[in-house]
Amino acid sequence: MTEIEGVDWHALEDARGSLRLRIRGHQALSNPNNDPASVVFGIGRGATHHSLPFAAAVLAAVQAPMIEQVAAEG
Repeated sequence: MTEIEGVDWHALEDARGSLRLRIRGHQALSNPNNDPASVVFGIGRGATHHSLPFAAAVLAAVQAPMIEQVAAEG
């Protein structure tokens, strides 16, 4: 989790979309179908609403240490 900087969510285009983890020090592959840090969804791939809770959980876990630091300094 400490290497994950964030999540990029790409809305459905042509009945496909993706959710990609941004990992520190790694360049994302241009095609999410070939990127192990991506989850592809859409027709025949899984529903969009299944990926959104995952994205929210990852973002919360990534941002939690930053929020705790701000609160401690506050």
